[in-house]
Amino acid sequence: MDGGSERARQLGRTIGIAVFGLIVATFTVVCSVQICLQVWAPEVTTSDLDCSAGTLRLIEAIEAARVASADQAEEQAALARFRGALAPAWTHRPGLARACAGDPAAVQRLHAVDRLRYAEEHAVRYAAIDLAKRRQEVKRLIPLLRKSVDRAL
Repeated sequence: MDGGSERARQLGRTIGIAVFGLIVATFTVVCSVQICLQVWAPEVTTSDLDCSAGTLRLIEAIEAARVASADQAEEQAALARFRGALAPAWTHRPGLARACAGDPAAVQRLHAVDRLRYAEEHAVRYAAIDLAKRRQEVKRLIPLLRKSVDRAL
C-alpha cells in the first residue's frame, strides 16, 4: 500500500470515531440536562386551591387510587391504575409545596401525605396479588352471608 491511501484510511477512521463520539456525547448531555431539569427544576403547575384544600385533594386522590387498584391481580396493572388515578391531583403537588411553604405545620402535613402515598404505592406494588385474592374471596362470601342473614330474619 502506498502512504496516501493509508493516510486516507486513518483520516476516515479518525473522522468516524469523532462523529460517533460527538453523537454519543450529545445524547448523553441532552439526557443529563433533561434529568437534572426534572429533579431540580420541575414544572410547577399552579393550583387554584390553598394549602389545606390542596392537601385534602391529595388525600382524596390517594383514597381513590387505592380503590381503583384494589381488584387488580397483576402488579403492573394495579400500579398503572393507582398512578393513573393519582395523576390529576398530583400534578399540582409542586405548586402546593410552594403554597404551604410559609406554614411549618402545613409542610409537615404535606410530607405526611407524601409518605402515605409512597406507602400505598408500595402496598399496591408488592401486595397486589395477595390483596386482590383476599378481597375477591371475601366478595364471594357476601352473597352467602346475606342469604344466612335473610333466613335468620
